[in-house]
Amino acid sequence: MSRIRLIIQLIVTTALVTACTSTIDIDENGSQVLVLNSLVTPDATISASITRTWNHSENRPDVTQDDAVVILSLNGQISSLMTFDAESKLYTSPVTAHEGDIITITASHSDYPSVSGTSEIPKKVEIESMEGRVQKLIDTNHIIIDPDNQTRYGYLYRIYYTLSFNDPEGSDDYYYLALNGTTGGADEDFDLSIDDIFSSNESILDESFSAGNRIPLFRDISSDGETIHLSFIHNLRTSDTIDKIEEKVTLHHISKDYYTYLMSVHRSHSGINSILGNLGLANPVKVYTNINGGVGIMASAAGCSKSIVLETE
Repeated sequence: MSRIRLIIQLIVTTALVTACTSTIDIDENGSQVLVLNSLVTPDATISASITRTWNHSENRPDVTQDDAVVILSLNGQISSLMTFDAESKLYTSPVTAHEGDIITITASHSDYPSVSGTSEIPKKVEIESMEGRVQKLIDTNHIIIDPDNQTRYGYLYRIYYTLSFNDPEGSDDYYYLALNGTTGGADEDFDLSIDDIFSSNESILDESFSAGNRIPLFRDISSDGETIHLSFIHNLRTSDTIDKIEEKVTLHHISKDYYTYLMSVHRSHSGINSILGNLGLANPVKVYTNINGGVGIMASAAGCSKSIVLETE
C-alpha cells in the first residue's frame, strides 16, 4: 500500500470515529455578498457578471442579480451605466477597452453591500518567432476496438514547439499560453519538463480547467526586459492518422490579480488537497479575490497569436 493511500485511510478512519461522538452546528443563515467577475481584454467591449454568494442548503439557486446598478469607470472617470443582457446574464457596455486603460466596475444592490473591482489592461506581447516539428508514435496506451471487433492502437503526435518573445522591462509580468487546433476529437496535454522556466513555476492548470482549456501559466521570474525562449511539447492522441496539424498559439499577457486568482484556483483543485477535498477532509483553501466589499475577480489579459501548419509525415 502506498504511503499516501495509507495516510488518507488513517485520516478517513479518524474522521469517522470522531463523527460518532461529535455534534457540529452549521450556521446556514450567514449574510450573503455580491460576486463580481469580469475579464477585460483590449479592443473588445466590457462585460461583467453580478451574482451573489449562496448557502449550501439552497441547493444551487439562480443567483444572478439582474436589478443591480452597475457603473463602468475608465481611467478614473465614470464612462457608462452597464445594462443587463438577459440572454448572456451579463452586464454589458458599448465601451471598448485598450491597452494600458484602468477599468473599474462598481455594482450596488438594495439587498447587499456595494462592491467594486479595478484592473489595468496589460500591453500585448508579440510572439517574435515560433517553430514546430511533429513526431508520430503508436500509442500503446490507447486501445481501439473497431466495428468489426478488431483491436488496434491509436496514435500519439508529439509536437515540439519553440517560441520567443520580448518580455517588457521594469515590471513583473505574468503569462499563459493557449492552443487552438483543427484536430477535433483529439485528447491533448502538455509536457513542460523540457524548459526550466516552467519547472521554476507552478505551471499547468490541468485540474482547474476542462481539457480544451489546459494552459501553461508562468511569470518572468528572472527574465525582466529580456528575450524569453520557450520550449514545450503538445501531445495529441487520436484514433486515426492525421495528415497535417494546424494550430494557433496565443500568448496572453495577464494582470497580476488574474495570475494570483488562477494559481489559487489551481491550488484548491490539485494534489493532496484535491484528494482530501473530495472526501470532505481538506483544509479550506481561500480563492483569491480583488473585489472590495464582496468576492470575485476583476482581471485583464491581452493576447497575441501565431498560426502554424505542420506536416505529420
